Amino acid sequence: MSTVKIHDYALLIEKVSNGYIVRDISEPGPDMVSEITVIEEDYDRPDGLSEMVSLLRHIKEHFGAHYSKHNSHNIVIEIQATDKEE
Repeated sequence: MSTVKIHDYALLIEKVSNGYIVRDISEPGPDMVSEITVIEEDYDRPDGLSEMVSLLRHIKEHFGAHYSKHNSHNIVIEIQATDKEE
């Protein structure tokens, strides 16, 4: 009998009132529980940008796009100020 694996890498992301819950559903453990990461709201920055940056970095690293000084190009996720913010 062969097992068919539908996803090599898969995340389930849930937006909750104080951040995000990220479940790695690609490789459940022996008890069929997925790895869970909680990304909590940054109370020093209530605009939601900090937790979005954390979520995007988590996704990027989960799928193998790691920053390296040896790469000629890297994906950089950051918050940038506009001219309106001084």
